[in-house]
Amino acid sequence: PTWNFIMKAPEDTKSPLLFVTKEDDEDQKVFLLSSAKVRHDGRLLNEIRNISIQSDVVHNATGSAYVEMGGTKIIGSVFGPRELARGEEFSLEGQVNCSLKFAPFSKKFRKPPNQEQEDKELSILIGQAMKAATRCVTFPKLQIDINLLVLEDCGSVLSVAVLCASVAMATSGIEMRDLPVACTVSFGKEMFLCDPTSQEEYKPMDYTYITSSTPLTGNLTSIYLSSLGELTGVLQKGVLDVMMSSRVMEVCLEGCLRIRERIKTFLHEFETERKRNM
Repeated sequence: PTWNFIMKAPEDTKSPLLFVTKEDDEDQKVFLLSSAKVRHDGRLLNEIRNISIQSDVVHNATGSAYVEMGGTKIIGSVFGPRELARGEEFSLEGQVNCSLKFAPFSKKFRKPPNQEQEDKELSILIGQAMKAATRCVTFPKLQIDINLLVLEDCGSVLSVAVLCASVAMATSGIEMRDLPVACTVSFGKEMFLCDPTSQEEYKPMDYTYITSSTPLTGNLTSIYLSSLGELTGVLQKGVLDVMMSSRVMEVCLEGCLRIRERIKTFLHEFETERKRNM
């Protein structure tokens, strides 16, 4: 089939990636810490990026949110509760479905619009976390659909997606047990980078170094219900030994609590504004 809405490029058009020099490519792979342990974007090792949140950005959605965390931008919407889709198993408890997709322009290399394995894996993790935080008994035999679209991926996509889904659910008026929050930590030898950018994330089969002697060995993302003290999801990439695991998890949970404080501040402002406009 032909895609009539896509404007055809001239025949002599060339990809801008062809003009990236070897030196530019090396600069993207190597990011050094300063002597004061300051990262390439000016943050300390345990510091999270600035967070910007907007709500009610999708028309006709039960709840919606737009979140920016550093350069990572995600828009999310919640629809329902509504009837179960045809073919779904009957359940007295409500169902929570989540779909996360990457826009084709969200990364340096264009992604196809169809859902890939990474999208499905992240969708399942977020869906499980949101269901654990939602009072599903309040909408029996119905379902809630959460749609997330990554507009720009500059690192820590899973943690930003959970933040966006939490705000969209909280502003929808659906009863929840807690607000899920997530944080990603990149780790290496005696080094932990909270809320890493895409350059600081561990990439298998890639030579990504913080210093020449301390390569990154993995990432860990934890999804946490802080009020209930429950972990609803953990995603790990790379190698993590037993001795280091407790310290990495501790850094993750500290980051989750800082992100939660930002959500609470936004929701307080949102509720104050809503009551003022009533």
